[in-house]
Amino acid sequence: MSQKFIVRKHVSLDFLGEDWKEAFIDYNAFDSNDLLQISEISTDESDKTSSFRRMLELLKANFLDGKGVGVDGLVDLTQDDLSQLPIEIVNRSIEALNGSVSPN
Repeated sequence: MSQKFIVRKHVSLDFLGEDWKEAFIDYNAFDSNDLLQISEISTDESDKTSSFRRMLELLKANFLDGKGVGVDGLVDLTQDDLSQLPIEIVNRSIEALNGSVSPN
């Protein structure tokens, strides 16, 4: 289902170092349906892989655009790039979309 509203949440990637100062990911804010999906994700340690996979898919579904640092400098990011980025980015993104950290 396509989203009717776009509420852009900006996640700066400058915490990764000087090279990443201009890097970012923009997501559409989680809506009620996303929060329901999150509430259904298991916190059971034995199901950690499945839970992480579901959270990553939720981030991909809400991905709007972004810039990362590649071999040749700043590059456009895609949804599929999220699974290749450092885990700190996934964690920071989830926190930002849950309202746990400042979106700036």
